[in-house]
Amino acid sequence: MKRESIRQEIEKHPLSAVERIELDFDAISKMYGGYNYNNQLMMTNRTVLNNGYFGEEHNRYDNPLVRIDAWCTLLVTSGSLTISVNHKEITVHKGSILFVSPFDLLEKAMTSPDGRFYVMMVKKNFMEDCISEKKGIPLGNILSVSRHEDPIIALDDKEMEAIKRNFDIIYYYLKEDHKEYKEILLRSSLFLFMVEIISMINSKIDAARKKGDVLERAKNREEEIIIKFMVLVRKHAYKEHNPAFFADGLFISVQYLSLILKKNTGHTASYWIANEITRLAKGLLRDPGYTIAQVAEQLHFADQSSFGKFFRKHAGISPKKYTETL
Repeated sequence: MKRESIRQEIEKHPLSAVERIELDFDAISKMYGGYNYNNQLMMTNRTVLNNGYFGEEHNRYDNPLVRIDAWCTLLVTSGSLTISVNHKEITVHKGSILFVSPFDLLEKAMTSPDGRFYVMMVKKNFMEDCISEKKGIPLGNILSVSRHEDPIIALDDKEMEAIKRNFDIIYYYLKEDHKEYKEILLRSSLFLFMVEIISMINSKIDAARKKGDVLERAKNREEEIIIKFMVLVRKHAYKEHNPAFFADGLFISVQYLSLILKKNTGHTASYWIANEITRLAKGLLRDPGYTIAQVAEQLHFADQSSFGKFFRKHAGISPKKYTETL
């Protein structure tokens, strides 16, 4: 299925209509025979999904599109898994690993009759806390894989053995009672797993770079994101001032969006949003039919004072003085 443009997707499925599901890891692990820690980290190694959504609990939602509040990693050990991520149906075969981020839109999932796989889910905040404790871990590589059209890594036998060993270790620490050391063991094991994955990704990137096809794809992907971001800013900046809205619409993180923009344009997402709001504000202030208070309301500021502070910061002049210069 060819992916629709971001504009079509947002018009078809407004962000407000896409619910972010707060997963109950305790309930899920009991349902599918796994283990979890404090509703922050969960794993099962014998999940068989039904032919509906992610468990019968989610069938009650009128809108089948959901976002989960967790990073999800699936390692297929037998058969295959077919899942719809960001409106694209993909199939993960035995010996492959799939990454799903908290920014992804999920729909139906189903397995082959012999489908077996590990599923590890980590709440977004728990993952971020783990990363902050260990400096220098380049999670951007994992994020870039999950943002790709086909967020799957095919593993050779040695890689499969290494990743499965990491999953088994985390599963063991989730299952066993280690009292006050349990969280330390889980955080350390999760960190080592991420390092293993990142090392693997870097090796594959280096191999592909030698073939000369990675840089061009990366460049094209970044250009695509920038164009779509600018379209969204022109369409929504008058009422949406937070970069998170636009990053969410592009299925990427704010950090990744600003990184791409800074690299290619010299400015962050916040700069371009503020630039568009300032442009709109100047246009409205030039209209004698609008008062400053009405302009603030039109641009969805909390009040005239907050609009005035914003305008002075980005235009270098107060709204009142600006109107007096016209």
